[in-house]
Amino acid sequence: MVKGKLILLMLIAAALFAALPASADYERGRNAYYELRADAGRNTNPIEWRAVAGLFAGAELQGDRPADALYMSAFCYERAYAIARNEADFTRSTQYYIKLADTYPKSNLADDGLFRAGAMFEGVGDVELAKALFRRIVKEMPDGDMAGTAKKSLKKRPQRVYLKEARYFSAPTYTRVVIELSGRAEYTSQSLPPNETVGRPSRIFIDLDGVAMRGVSGDELSVLDGLVTRVRLGQHSPTKMRAVLDLNAASEYRVFPLLEPYRIVVDVFRSEGGGTGKLGSTGEEDIVPRLITESKEPARSAESKTPPSAAATTTTGKRYRIVIDPGHGGTDPGAVGRGGLYEKTVTLRMAKALRDSLKKRLDCDIKLTRNGDTTLSLSERTAIANGFGADLFISLHANAARSRKARGIETYYLDRSSDRSARQVAAMENKNTVDSVAETEHILADVLLGMKTPESKRLAEAVQSELINYVTLNHGNVRDLGVKRAPFYVLTGAVMPSILVETAFISNPTEEKWLSSSKYGGTIAQAITEAVDKYFAQ
Repeated sequence: MVKGKLILLMLIAAALFAALPASADYERGRNAYYELRADAGRNTNPIEWRAVAGLFAGAELQGDRPADALYMSAFCYERAYAIARNEADFTRSTQYYIKLADTYPKSNLADDGLFRAGAMFEGVGDVELAKALFRRIVKEMPDGDMAGTAKKSLKKRPQRVYLKEARYFSAPTYTRVVIELSGRAEYTSQSLPPNETVGRPSRIFIDLDGVAMRGVSGDELSVLDGLVTRVRLGQHSPTKMRAVLDLNAASEYRVFPLLEPYRIVVDVFRSEGGGTGKLGSTGEEDIVPRLITESKEPARSAESKTPPSAAATTTTGKRYRIVIDPGHGGTDPGAVGRGGLYEKTVTLRMAKALRDSLKKRLDCDIKLTRNGDTTLSLSERTAIANGFGADLFISLHANAARSRKARGIETYYLDRSSDRSARQVAAMENKNTVDSVAETEHILADVLLGMKTPESKRLAEAVQSELINYVTLNHGNVRDLGVKRAPFYVLTGAVMPSILVETAFISNPTEEKWLSSSKYGGTIAQAITEAVDKYFAQ
């Protein structure tokens, strides 16, 4: 029966290919991928993933993006294997990843394919074959973004991993739990419905293989006002630690890792449905209005007395909410200029100026992730935006480089890195290495490929354009470094359009003077306000 259904799906896919032009093949596969990711009822069925893999396989044969299509076909078979543990899925996935490197060695995905194949072989215990693929990356693709990670993989030794810390951020309709470990660990997650007979609530549990609690048998976090009521941590077996999240309402959740230090992030959102399940990466567009509607935050800020702007209100008459994130702060000064100017000081001043400017221009609620010289983790900043039910998230920073001649403004949105310079900036802001940024793109493939990025890109383009116009008009010639994409931790997991703005180079003497002046901060605020107004009006 299952085999017959798969054949039927493949025949339907073949018929679709015959009816449409080859140039659209990849986009059809990509659209099918997004639809599947968003459908919780289908995305746990390996048959569905095999069908989408077949669409991409056809796109590789007759489309105009063969390397990308082959990578996505392998990726979908990998997802099918993760669900069903079917050997045929494993074989097709690894063969397609390796075929990508053999057939399209100049593709920027060739080294990614070899690494993913190597990781899959490593996961089933075939360490020698995994190492052979890692060595191939180092030898044949030394300039690729996975070369450094492949070298690390060849050197790593098995080690015991321990729980370091568990923490949470809570809001009425959203909770983020962060489990920090001493090293990397494989994990699986599952949700369970409530058991009313024994009075057991809905639960999410995450099993962490090879993780110990340093002699502690168990621990517990109580969450007073959130969707998650309690987090229980325990040694489920000698080789496995389990984290259990008790819930007080139906929910959707998402789990992903971050590097340096290694931590597992669990995002839980209130659901309108009756059960608990995994969140499809492109389902965020439904979550945002729900967060805004259900949030217990006041509908109007007491500080906002300006009349409403037509461009700043939603179609339902509700006001937009914007979270502004002044980068760094507290024990994290950020970049430091040659004249002694701290990035954390600049970003807070700009954030307050932007807040005031937005309130004068638009009828909206504004929240700053920090109002003073406070230390915040990158994951806390995104959690604040999610918990507030923000419509936009804007993170402000000042750039830095070894060369004093480096100058200009650039704006980023979350996605795979657009170039090596983007990777370097992401490494600086993530507080990790360029190699780790490349690996982040690998391990966050589900999150990055499934993100609803067009809105973030559109916002980034509007902001970048207005920044260049306003700064040129008020301060002189400025270098336009453009809109770029990279996997910034501070944007990862945000369910609204999100951007990171590098407002100038604090390492450049001229631009450091700009950044130190309130006039420049006002210019940045006016430019972003203009861009936000235009973005909402579109």
